[in-house]
Amino acid sequence: MVDLIAGAFSVIWYTKKYKINTLQLIDAAAPALILAYGIGRIGCQMSGDGDWGVDNLSPKPEDG
Repeated sequence: MVDLIAGAFSVIWYTKKYKINTLQLIDAAAPALILAYGIGRIGCQMSGDGDWGVDNLSPKPEDG
C-alpha cells in the first residue's frame, strides 16, 4: 500500500515539475494499466500461487 501511495505522489510531483496536465497523463496511462492488471490476474490464476483465499488444511473427503 505504501508503494501505491509513494508512486502516486511521485507521478503528481513529476507532472507538476514538467508542467504536464495530470489528468491527461492519467488518461493516457489508463489503458496500459488495465492491460497489465488483467495479465497479472491471469498469471496469478494460472500459477495457482494462493491469491484466491486461505489454504484449506482440512483433509480431502473420500470419494463415495
